[in-house]
Amino acid sequence: MKKTVLFLIVFNVFFSRAELIKETITNPVVVTANSQPVLYSETARIVTVIDFEQIQASNAKNIEDLLKYISNVDVRRRGGPQAQADFSVRGGSFEQTLILINGIPFNSAQTGHHNGNLPISIYDIEKIEVLEGSGSRVLGTNAFSGAVNIITKNASDNQQINFATSGGQYGYYDFNISTNFNLFDEINSFYSIYRQKSDGYIQNTDTDILNFFGSNTYRSKVGDFALQYGAGKRNFGANSFYTAKYPNQFESITSSFVNISFTKKIDNVIFFVQSHYKSLFDRFELFRSMKNAPEWYSGHNYHKNSSYGSQMKVSLASDFGISSFGLEFRNESILSNVLGKKLSNPQKISGEKDKYFYYSDNRQNISVFFEQFIKYGNISISFGSMYNWNSQFKSDFFGGLDLCYQLSEYSSLFGSINQSGRLPSFTDLYYKGPTNKGNPNLKPEYSTSLETGIKYNNDFMSSSFSIFRNFGNDLIDWIKHPDSTLWETRNLTQLNTIGLQFSANLLPKSLYNNINWFKMLSLSYTFITSTKSSQNYQSLYALDYLKHKFTVNALFSIGYGFTFNINSNYQKRNGTYYSYENNKEMKYKDIFLTSIKISYTISRYTFFMDIDNIFDKKYQDIANVTQPGRWARGGLQFTL
Repeated sequence: MKKTVLFLIVFNVFFSRAELIKETITNPVVVTANSQPVLYSETARIVTVIDFEQIQASNAKNIEDLLKYISNVDVRRRGGPQAQADFSVRGGSFEQTLILINGIPFNSAQTGHHNGNLPISIYDIEKIEVLEGSGSRVLGTNAFSGAVNIITKNASDNQQINFATSGGQYGYYDFNISTNFNLFDEINSFYSIYRQKSDGYIQNTDTDILNFFGSNTYRSKVGDFALQYGAGKRNFGANSFYTAKYPNQFESITSSFVNISFTKKIDNVIFFVQSHYKSLFDRFELFRSMKNAPEWYSGHNYHKNSSYGSQMKVSLASDFGISSFGLEFRNESILSNVLGKKLSNPQKISGEKDKYFYYSDNRQNISVFFEQFIKYGNISISFGSMYNWNSQFKSDFFGGLDLCYQLSEYSSLFGSINQSGRLPSFTDLYYKGPTNKGNPNLKPEYSTSLETGIKYNNDFMSSSFSIFRNFGNDLIDWIKHPDSTLWETRNLTQLNTIGLQFSANLLPKSLYNNINWFKMLSLSYTFITSTKSSQNYQSLYALDYLKHKFTVNALFSIGYGFTFNINSNYQKRNGTYYSYENNKEMKYKDIFLTSIKISYTISRYTFFMDIDNIFDKKYQDIANVTQPGRWARGGLQFTL
């Protein structure tokens, strides 16, 4: 009886008198942490936002440049700009971070190494939101340790043409032209073409990239329609990418996608439905153009990835708060000459002479989720769950609860508990090589995440501090036993991660009106430590995380149209790697990198010069793969 009375009291407090949440639709929002937009001050999660102004001021040339200055994001590059980069959040692996474009998942079922192969450029981006910590209860599998949502520029009726170009050392140049225009005063369009090329900073690190992106919107009495599509071609020298024993590697990737969506708002109800199709073709050459290939090398690896799906969401704002329901279907498939199950009839590889796909695999995924957001006085609560069914693996439930308490107008306390999961990639399951072997008996991996912290936000400062802990079970990793030379994929019994993060963005001008020259200062720091349950094997990825990362970003207005931006970050990586150069196991060196950008703006024209790694530090993000030293470029942007 007492339990029943207590339940009725709680129900009455949080539901019958809950405020009608309408402001979340129109105020500044974040969209990654919840199924529907919620004010940042009211969400009990850490969401880092890189807005358009920060993108413009930075010296970033691509998405990985932008993400590397977020302390909780680990960007591990192979080769030059946009050759290949792995992204991970809060000590997770590159397979455990979900990458989205406008909310559409872009993770590759083949391998997480493809997650950064996106057919968009930095000139197409309006902002980036990074959810730190588990997001599976809303975003589904693969949002294991975090998610990166890349939001592109909206097609608008502001007709203009944007032009940007730059060039620099190592034969580098890039070129982008984009345009906004409208048809019949009802259809708005944004189109962009991007080209980048580089000779490489050392032998076999050249890059050649071409992207096309288009976005169209149509608003009618029936509802709002949107159509987006993109295509990209990416060729790059892959010096020592997967083994330093054979440095003359090469990779060619062709990708494309199309997405159509419909949104309808009726009073306090929002209905959203979208469908998408994605494809990616990958050719990997262990010996570039077969040069100096030994007799045992039978030929290159070919993979064709396809994914299509649909999603439907309904959100209702009422006296109970915001209630959201969703259903998603996704089909993922691969054709390959090395990955998957044996085909009864090999399929010809288009564009390749006498080459065939001998293997394939396919899986379907259906997920259903519910989320409830409530605000009562100073308390905001978000809770929900997702049911996930996959044709290859067992069904799962992911749940979570976020709680935020507003201490004052500017500060709030928050806490959360969330579950997450990830399905094995086709590489985890099937890859076979001289020193690597996949495991078709792998199970999905799981984690439960706890976090608590405090936020402070006003016109002068936006800051947060949190402590988090992740309990991982059946984690997937490539491991090697002491008496073996073979790396194999296994489900680890347990991996526990503890960490803390601090960030602060300062706007001095808002505090002192006479400080017009000091535009912005950002500071962030993350500490992480992980332990695995067994020590009788060597781990390739699970314990190869950033233990310390500290970043600083400052923007100054020098006057007369000049601005100066400086970015610095320090990182200390856990783990070791086998150095072929030194013929022994080595610890990763501590890294301190600094980049600068000077810009001059007059009318619609902006001239700039930037220098990456200005102190010419020698370092490696990934074992045996040397990163560029000092790299300077200059360029121009203007609008017509």
